[in-house]
Amino acid sequence: PDPLTEVTQTPSIIWKTMGDSAQMICTHILGSGYYQMYWYRQHQGESMRLIVFTTTGSKDFGDFKEDKYSTVKTFAQTRISYLGFLELFDMASMCCANYEAYFGAGTKLTVLDPQKEIRGPVVEVLPPSEAELCKKKKKDNVTLLCVAKNFYPDHVYVSWEIDNDVKREKTKDVPIEKDGNYIISSRLRVPKKDWKSGKKFTCIVYYYNGTGYEPFQDSISGVLLFRGASSTGSSS
Repeated sequence: PDPLTEVTQTPSIIWKTMGDSAQMICTHILGSGYYQMYWYRQHQGESMRLIVFTTTGSKDFGDFKEDKYSTVKTFAQTRISYLGFLELFDMASMCCANYEAYFGAGTKLTVLDPQKEIRGPVVEVLPPSEAELCKKKKKDNVTLLCVAKNFYPDHVYVSWEIDNDVKREKTKDVPIEKDGNYIISSRLRVPKKDWKSGKKFTCIVYYYNGTGYEPFQDSISGVLLFRGASSTGSSS
């Protein structure tokens, strides 16, 4: 069986303020023999840690405090809750699993800092360097750079389009924290001939605004370096 289709975890993203509660639900369709369920927490840059192990009639929190979490286990469902006092430290990816082999897709829990403004990114696409453009080989590639900055929190993903056709969907680039906000950069390598033919290159940064993903984008065209529309901030 495919772990990501046999085990379902909801929601995929949670935004909460400090002091709030949060709840995640995990279900499976593996059958009655799969009654063991696990919840893991993973902070950015760290390995996963087991929070609680549950069966139909029992639960084991191990090193974690039971007054921080609550779990309910039914036949094919388990719920885990943070009990009313979320802290910034609680920001993490939460994953459920069945028998340590079948994992859900994960829930990203974000605890919003009350001192920070929630805002989308400013996006800019930068042209290839002069050094790349001056190379004599016709088959050389050139590099476009997309920079999205000054956004909070960090729920974004990046895609690229060339002449309105998707070139790279959901790149693997990861945002980093800088001066209290976040920044993400993405590079696109294209044949030099595509740049010199005047094609339009668009970087789209999809920012989760609490209810859905909102596109912010910038475009640049080859040869004349004609600037396209700047960040729109409009939903599609």
